Amino acid sequence: MILLFCETFYDRICLSCICSYRENRARRRLERERSRKGVRWAEEGKVAMRRGKERGMRWDLLPLIALFVLLPLVVRMQLMDNLLKEYPWFPGDGQRGDFFLYWKSRFLQVLAVWMLLVLADRRLIRRKESGCGKRFLPLAGYGLLAVLSTVFSVDRELSVYGMADQCETIGTLLCYPLAAYYGYCVVEDEKDVKIAVAALAAGGALQCLLGISQILGHSFWETAAGRALIIPEGIDAGQVIFNFAQEEMHSVYMALYNPNYAGVYIVLLLPVFIAFFFLAEKKIWKVFGALFLALFLWCLIETGSKTGLGIVLLGGLAASFFAGTSLKKRLLCLGAAFCGVILVMAGYDFLAGHKVSRYFTEAFREREAAYLLENIRTEKEYVNIRFGGEELYFRLDDDGNVLLEDGKGERMEKKEPSEEGIYPANGTDDPMRFHAETRNGVPYLVTEYQGIAWYFTDRTEDGGYAYITPYGKADGITEAKSSFPAQWDSLFTYRGYIWGRTIPLLGKSLFWGSGPNTFAVVFPQNDYLTRAKLKEGFFREILTKPHNMYLQAALETGVASLVFLLIFWGRYLTESFRIYRKKEGRRGVGMTGLAIFAGTAGYLLAGITNDSIVAAAPIFWGMAGVGMAVNQLVQPKQTASRQISGIDKRKRRRKE
Repeated sequence: MILLFCETFYDRICLSCICSYRENRARRRLERERSRKGVRWAEEGKVAMRRGKERGMRWDLLPLIALFVLLPLVVRMQLMDNLLKEYPWFPGDGQRGDFFLYWKSRFLQVLAVWMLLVLADRRLIRRKESGCGKRFLPLAGYGLLAVLSTVFSVDRELSVYGMADQCETIGTLLCYPLAAYYGYCVVEDEKDVKIAVAALAAGGALQCLLGISQILGHSFWETAAGRALIIPEGIDAGQVIFNFAQEEMHSVYMALYNPNYAGVYIVLLLPVFIAFFFLAEKKIWKVFGALFLALFLWCLIETGSKTGLGIVLLGGLAASFFAGTSLKKRLLCLGAAFCGVILVMAGYDFLAGHKVSRYFTEAFREREAAYLLENIRTEKEYVNIRFGGEELYFRLDDDGNVLLEDGKGERMEKKEPSEEGIYPANGTDDPMRFHAETRNGVPYLVTEYQGIAWYFTDRTEDGGYAYITPYGKADGITEAKSSFPAQWDSLFTYRGYIWGRTIPLLGKSLFWGSGPNTFAVVFPQNDYLTRAKLKEGFFREILTKPHNMYLQAALETGVASLVFLLIFWGRYLTESFRIYRKKEGRRGVGMTGLAIFAGTAGYLLAGITNDSIVAAAPIFWGMAGVGMAVNQLVQPKQTASRQISGIDKRKRRRKE
C-alpha cells in the first residue's frame, strides 16, 4: 500500500514536472516566435498600431503624398490688398502681388479638408483607432490658444485673411497640427513608411531641379512656360519683374520664395536623401540618391543660407561622434570631422570672396565713429534734437524760416552765412544740416545727418510737430525698449535688434497673443532713429517677422501656446533620441526614422534664426507625424531584439 502510494505520488510529480517543462518550453517558443516577427503594438496603451492588409488603405496616403510633393511646387500670382496701408510706417495703399505663399496656404487648407474626411471615414466607418492617447493633447491646447488669439487680435482682418507675404492666418496655423496628426494615423507599417519617404524624395528632387535652373541663370519661373503657369490672365507677363534673389550668392530660392526658406527646406530633406541612398536595394536608386544628395548640397551652398550651412556642418559633427564604437574612436572621428569642417568653411569663404569672414567681422564690430544724432523728440512748439550731447530746439517762424534755439530758449546764431544751416559750424567732419522746404504748399523743417533727411511739420491735426515718414505719413519717433545691450543689435544680420525689441512685448502675450500675422502691427516700427544708427536704409525697412520661430509663436499666439508646442516637440525629440542612439534602433525602417528625426531637429534648430512660413512648415509638421509613427514601429522591434538577446544569453549560461 505504502509502495503503491509512493509510486503514484512519484508518477504525479514526474508528470507535473514534465507538463510544466513542456508548458514553459512552449511558452518560450511562442515568445521567441512573436519576438522575431516584431509585434506591432506597444505596451502601456500608448499606441495600437495594426498592420493594414486591405489594398484600399493605400488611398489614405494620398493627402500625405500631395503634401510632400505638390504643396511646395504651388506658385501662382495673387493680387492682395495691403491691410497695413493705414499704418504710417507702411508704404503705399494699393495691391501687392504674392507668388509663393497665398496659394500654398489655400492648397494646404484644401488638403486639410481632405485629411479630415479621411480621418472621419477611418474612425466612423472603418472603425479604426488612432491610438494616439495623450500624445497630441499639447497641439489641441495650441490650437485653442491660436483661436483665442484670433478672436482678440489687434488686427482681426489680418489674422483671418492675411495679406501679401503674410499668409500664416488662423486657418493655416490650424492645418499644421492636423498634418502631424494625419501623418501619425495613416502610416501603419513599413510599406507606408517607404511610400512617405519616396514622396519626400520626389518632392525634394523636383525642388532641386528648380534650384539648379536658378544656379545656371535660367530660372524656370522666368521662362515663357514658367510665366504662363504662375501669372494669371489679364496681367502682362512681360511687365512682371522677378527680384526674388537679388544678391549674387543668394540665387537659389526654388519654389519657396526666399533663399533662407530654401535652406531650411534642404535641411529638412537632406537626411532623407542620405537614408534613401543607404536603404535603396537597386543600383539605379542608389545612383539617384547620391546624385540628388550632391545637387542638394550644391543648392544649399548657393542659397547663401548661413543657418542651413551651419546646421548641416553641426549634423556632420554629431554623426561623426556617434559613428565610433568606443569613446576614443568617437573623439578621433569628431576631431577629424571638425578639421574637415574648418577646411570646408575656409574653402567656401575663399570661393565666396571672403563673404563668411566679412559677415562675422561686421556682426561683432562696433560702430567705428560715434553717431552724434542721439535723440529726436517732437513737441507741440518745436522739434527737440540731441546732437553731440547738446540739446537743440528747432522750429519754423511765420515766414517759414528755421529757428535754432538752445535749452534756454535763446536763439543760436549761425556762424556761416549760407543757404543751408550747418551745426556745428566749426568745420567738423560730421555736421548736421538743417533747412526749410515747402512741398505742395506745406512747409517742412528738414534736418540731414549722414545721408538721411528727417522731415517735420506742424501742419498736423493737433497743430503740433510730427515726423513725416518717407511715405508722406505723419508719425512719432520713439526709442523702443530692448532686452539686449546696444552692442548686440547688429548680431546675426540685425536679428539682435529685432529680438531685443520683441522680448519686452511678450509681457502682454502670456495667455494669448496679438493674433496671427500681427507681428508688424505690435512691433515698434517707429523706432526710426535707432535703426538709422545701425545701418543706412534700415530705418525704412518694414519688419514683419521676428526671424525667430519661437518668438513668433510666443508673440502672435501667446507664450502659453509656445509652451504647448515645446512640450509636443520635446517629447518627440527625446523619444527619438532614446530610440536611435542604440544600434538596433537604426536598422531597417529605423534608418528612416533616424533621418526624419535628424531633419525635424535641424528644422527646429533653424527656427532660432528663421520664421515659420507656409513654404516649408507644412513639410516639417507632416514629417514629424510620420516620424512619430515610425518610432512606434521601431520600438517593438527593439523590445524583440532585447528579448532575443536575453534568450541567447540564458542559453549560453545553461551550456556553461
